[in-house]
Amino acid sequence: MRKLALLLLAAVVVSGGPVSAGPSGDGGYLFRHLNAERIERDRGRLQWDPRLVACATERSRELVGSWAHSTDAEATACIEDTVAWDVIGEALGRAYSIEEVWDLLLASDAHRSMLLKARWNRVAIGVYHGDNTMVYVTIWVRRKA
Repeated sequence: MRKLALLLLAAVVVSGGPVSAGPSGDGGYLFRHLNAERIERDRGRLQWDPRLVACATERSRELVGSWAHSTDAEATACIEDTVAWDVIGEALGRAYSIEEVWDLLLASDAHRSMLLKARWNRVAIGVYHGDNTMVYVTIWVRRKA
């Protein structure tokens, strides 16, 4: 049985701006499923923030070659240089398919809790495909009041 899964969470305080309707591809799959789950549980719909996609995609690309979860100063700097937000959260995962990523997110109490937090109002998802696996990075934010 082919099962490779690693999901991690992190939250850091940083400081926000405009958004667009949403993505396509693997990021779009996660975005649509995430919003459907949030709406079903009365948590509010997230808006897509295209400015953070480059940060999330670059982070996922880096993690394909060297899986290490830590407070990455460069990733944090990318986010801080891109947007001004109040609170930001990140989830990372590695799997064989985007469907497996979604199933693993819901199966993890910590990840399901993180993605359903009512405080989030914006999201960006980066996905990078390696040789035999894919890595995704989801960045949630709350716009600064």
